[in-house]
Amino acid sequence: MHHVLYEWSELVEIDKHVTQLEKGIEAINQAIKSCNLTENKDYTAPLYRVRSELNKQLNDILTQFPDYSKQCK
Repeated sequence: MHHVLYEWSELVEIDKHVTQLEKGIEAINQAIKSCNLTENKDYTAPLYRVRSELNKQLNDILTQFPDYSKQCK
């Protein structure tokens, strides 16, 4: 029983991490959009790099759960 609870708690933590990555990506998308609408277009390049890294991390996690990642698409 402890083994099942431990694995479940790990999955809960992974889900929280995925949620935070998704929120971060969305926030960066909004920041890029805002920068493009103003005179701050010079700031978009670093935002694209950060977004790319967050997407990579998210995809690395989701590839461990192929059934879940199929449901998300």
